[in-house]
Amino acid sequence: MENSYNVFYAGVIICLGICPLTYVLLLRHIPARKEFFFYVFTVFAFTAVVDLFLAFTIDGFIDIAKFYLGEGEVYLASGHGLFINYWDGTAHYLMYLLMTYYMLKNESYRFTGLYWVGSILNSIIVFLPGNAIGKFGQSIKPSYLLNVPYALFPLIFGLRLLNQRDQHAAEFVRRVKSTRPLGSIWGRPLDLLFVVFLAFATVFCTFRALVAFGSPISFCRWWLSDVEPYISDPTSYPVLQMAVYALYFAPFFVGAMMALIKPSGCSWLPDWAAIAAGGLAQGQFSYIGAALHVPAPYPEPAWKPVPTHTLSLFLCVNVALVVVPQLLALRCCAGDRPAAFYRTSNSGQSSGKKSK
Repeated sequence: MENSYNVFYAGVIICLGICPLTYVLLLRHIPARKEFFFYVFTVFAFTAVVDLFLAFTIDGFIDIAKFYLGEGEVYLASGHGLFINYWDGTAHYLMYLLMTYYMLKNESYRFTGLYWVGSILNSIIVFLPGNAIGKFGQSIKPSYLLNVPYALFPLIFGLRLLNQRDQHAAEFVRRVKSTRPLGSIWGRPLDLLFVVFLAFATVFCTFRALVAFGSPISFCRWWLSDVEPYISDPTSYPVLQMAVYALYFAPFFVGAMMALIKPSGCSWLPDWAAIAAGGLAQGQFSYIGAALHVPAPYPEPAWKPVPTHTLSLFLCVNVALVVVPQLLALRCCAGDRPAAFYRTSNSGQSSGKKSK
C-alpha cells in the first residue's frame, strides 16, 4: 500500500510541475494572451502521452509502465482500459494540440473544445463508476483520485463554452447574412435520412439498455448471447456505457430529430451535436475495441468473443452508431450551416424586410 501512495504522490507532483515548466520554456517568450485552460491542456497532453505508453504496456509491446499498472490503476489492465488509453493517447492528444494552437493564434476552438468535452466526459462517466462497481472494486488505490481533474475541468470548460452560445450565435448570424431559412423536411432528403437514423438510434440505445440490465425477453437474451456477449462482462464498463447511451444520448437523438424537422431557433443543436459526436466516437471506439480484443498479457477469463456468424451484424450497427453522428455534427457545424439553427423565424423575417 505504501508503494500505491508513492505512485499517487509522484503523479500529483509531476502534473503540477508541468505548468511552471511550460511557462518557463515556452509561454514567457510568446507575446500572446495565455488563458488558464492553456495550462490545463498542456498537462493533459503530457498525461495523454503517458496513457499511450500505458496502452502499449497493456498490449504487451513494452514493459515500461508495468509498475504503474500494479501499484497505481490496476483496472487499466483490461480491454476497456486498453482502448481508453489508446483513445486518450491519440485522439485526445490531437485535440489538445489543436486547442492550444488555436489559443496561441487567438482563433476559435469552439467545435474542437465541445467535441473534446463530449469525448472525455463520456469516458469518465463510464470509467470512474465502472472501476468501483465492477470486478476491480476491491483494487481501488489512491491513484484513482488522479482522474478527478478529468471530470472537473471538462465540466467547467464545457459550461463556459455553452454559456457563450448566445454571443457566438449573434456574431455568427451577423457575419453570415446570405443563409436562407430551411424549408420543409420533405424538401431536405439528407436531413430526412438523419431523422430516420436518429429514430433508429433512439430505439436501438433503449433496446441495448434492456439487454444490459438483463431483460428476460427472448430477443434480448439472444442478442446478449449471440451478438454482443461483451455487454455481460464482469468489469461493468459495457453495462454503464449502455446506460449512458439510453439515459443521455437517446434524449439527444429525440431532440435532434425535432430540431432537424423545425430548425429555426434551435441554436443548441450545433453545440450538442459536437458534444454527442465526441462522446459517441470515444464510447464506440472503446466498446468495439474491448468487445473484439482482450490484451494477451492481462487475459479476462469471463470475456467472450463476438460469434463469427453475427460479427457483420455487430460491426454494422456499432459502426453506424459512431459514423452517422460524426456526419450529423459536420452537417450542423461546418461552414455556414449553423446559421439555419441560430436564426429564429422572426429574425429571418426582419432580415428579409431589410433586404427589400
